Amino acid sequence: MKEINLKQWINNWKDGMYDKRDVDTMCEAGWYDWFCNDNSLYSRLKKLAPKVIWFSDLGIIDPEKVYVFFKNNCPLVGELYDDFRICDLYNDNNVIFTIDLTERIYI
Repeated sequence: MKEINLKQWINNWKDGMYDKRDVDTMCEAGWYDWFCNDNSLYSRLKKLAPKVIWFSDLGIIDPEKVYVFFKNNCPLVGELYDDFRICDLYNDNNVIFTIDLTERIYI
C-alpha cells in the first residue's frame, strides 16, 4: 500500500476512485488487514468513509500530514469489527488515532 495524505484520500473517495469492488482497488483505498470476505470490503469502506471525512473535518489533524488505513478485526470474543487508523505520514508512520465502528477512540 502506498500511503497518500488524507486530503488526497478524501478527494479520491469523492471522485469515485475506490468504487471498484476488487481486492486491488480496496488495497489501494487503504485496506491493510481483514478477516471478512473480500467481496464485503467495499460495503465496509462505504460505512467507514463518512466517518473518516467527519474525523478530518474536526480540525484536530492536518489532513496533509497524515494518512488513513483500514482493518477488519477478529477479536477472541465477539463479532468482526472494522476500524480506521490515522497515522503520521512523516514521522515513522506512527498510529495517532484508531477509530472503530463501535465509536471507541484509542490514542
